[in-house]
Amino acid sequence: MKNDIKHYRARIDDIDRQIVSLLHKRAENILNIGKIKNRTNGPAYDPAREAMILRKLKKGKFPADGLKAVYKEIFSVSRAMQRRAGVLSQKSKVKSKKSKVIQGL
Repeated sequence: MKNDIKHYRARIDDIDRQIVSLLHKRAENILNIGKIKNRTNGPAYDPAREAMILRKLKKGKFPADGLKAVYKEIFSVSRAMQRRAGVLSQKSKVKSKKSKVIQGL
């Protein structure tokens, strides 16, 4: 184990760059999915899909509750991105709002 904080911070910086790059790639796919949802009149909010993703998260050194919170924020931002990009139909937006009310969000 190294005693040099700079070493570990440099590794964290590299990991952070990778995380950001992966989030940008995820965003591209989110927008493509939004276009498909718009074409098929699909709902913006898919609680079953989100629950499945949360169940598949691997346990490790990062606290499970923290990981779940990060993903819930990613889900929220993803829906907002689709709405801002205008790729979701009005019907999908209404379904999303109703789902949030039902889920107590």
